Amino acid sequence: MLSDGNIYAYDGVVGNLEPYDAKVDDGKMDYLINVIVGGTGAYKGATGMLLGRTPGKGKNTEVTEGISLPISILKLMDGYIKIPIK
Repeated sequence: MLSDGNIYAYDGVVGNLEPYDAKVDDGKMDYLINVIVGGTGAYKGATGMLLGRTPGKGKNTEVTEGISLPISILKLMDGYIKIPIK
């Protein structure tokens, strides 16, 4: 959500591609893909793709049955968003 409109994306978790190492890891690392599929206001008709990961650290807490998350998570994404010129 931005002051001049919203960007819409399908936000998917591809999985965890790195092996777990109990000596080093105290969190989780998921790999993500965001497919930009439009928007409102200044971002109407936007397209694009973002790829990244979510390094997380700290004690895990169960947030819903069968799903636990660490205390902190960063969503680090790279890619592009193409916004049509009006």
